[in-house]
Amino acid sequence: MRQTITILALLALVLAASGTDAQHISQVGHYQTVGRAWSVYVVNDYCFVSIRESGLLIINVSDPENPDSVSFCPTPVGALGFRVSGHYAYVAEKDSGLGIINISDLANPTRIGAFDTPGVAYDVFVWRDLAYVADCEGGLCIIDVSDPDTLTEVGSFDTPNIAYDVFVSGDLAYIADWESGLRVVSVSDPEHPEEVGYYDTPGHAAGVFASEELVYLADQVGGLQIYDVFNPASPRQIGVYFTQGEAWRVYVQGDYAYVAAELGGLRVIDVSDPEHPAEADSFDTPFIARDVYVSGNYAYVADEDSGLFILDVSCLTSGDILLPGARVSPPDRFHLAPAYPNPFNAKTEITYGLAVPSWVVLRVYDLSGRPVKTLVDCYRPSGLGSASFNADDLVSGIYFIRLDVGGKQMTQEVILIR
Repeated sequence: MRQTITILALLALVLAASGTDAQHISQVGHYQTVGRAWSVYVVNDYCFVSIRESGLLIINVSDPENPDSVSFCPTPVGALGFRVSGHYAYVAEKDSGLGIINISDLANPTRIGAFDTPGVAYDVFVWRDLAYVADCEGGLCIIDVSDPDTLTEVGSFDTPNIAYDVFVSGDLAYIADWESGLRVVSVSDPEHPEEVGYYDTPGHAAGVFASEELVYLADQVGGLQIYDVFNPASPRQIGVYFTQGEAWRVYVQGDYAYVAAELGGLRVIDVSDPEHPAEADSFDTPFIARDVYVSGNYAYVADEDSGLFILDVSCLTSGDILLPGARVSPPDRFHLAPAYPNPFNAKTEITYGLAVPSWVVLRVYDLSGRPVKTLVDCYRPSGLGSASFNADDLVSGIYFIRLDVGGKQMTQEVILIR
């Protein structure tokens, strides 16, 4: 009863804050870049934007209405896709391959390492000590970045066409391979990656995002494509939405897929029913929307010729109890809510919250410290997440639930009573 009252109270608060009139995405701030804004990533109060011709720009967005430049780090021939992890930015530097920029001092970013991939490095995904580079000519290149000063290639896989984007989830790398569609590559052994499945999309596969057992593909002809990859050897298309404009990149958070659709601007697709995706809202940027990143109540769009756009998307995120005006926590913070019910008889629910998209491991341990169940082990978007702990096969006693995010842990005790 108490939990029901709490949920109803939160719902009332959301409705009171949002009002009864329909709300739409609105522009909050804008920063005109010098050069073509290509890719975007947000960590706490800072937005990182790659400039195609010149390097990496860092912008303070603590006041979204007045974004302000902090610093700029030039790269040899420019910058395309990139990822930020810890104190480093990992940048796909076109003909120069993979570059690493130390951002521990945001006011003075420094390029400290590089690895020359075979062709044009277009995008990169970083997980633990490995960088997975989508190289237009070389396919997937896996690089050991444990020592940023000395980068070494661990393994590679030459895709059939042009690798434009890559997303790693668990032991699988999902690659947007232009005219060859979606390629699924096992990276369980990074020294010997091998293709385990593929799906030939209708046009040009340009961007990819994975969440649990679904893969979202931005296809320049086919719009937003949604695939069930429960069986990675045979990806199954379950949903399609033909976007206005050519879909270039996609970012998924909660029930929405945010698609940077070039001349179509930002298109937001409701994917709560992945078999029947439908457009929920849109925002027409002035030129070519190249990339999008969502954090809290804001979407950050890299528009190729007009820079960074900061958009209020609270009309969509309020369902995740991120009310208008709310701020996200710093990126090194996350939350593990008390399991409910506790003590429990056979099943209890665990809820957790993430300040930024992260790899989440949620496990259950017995009193001896032995892991007995893994509830979550995948990349999750920011916001609230939940998992069920079904203890039908366990004996009565005390168990520990541990949430591991980015090498940091939170643990709580639960009691199973038969």
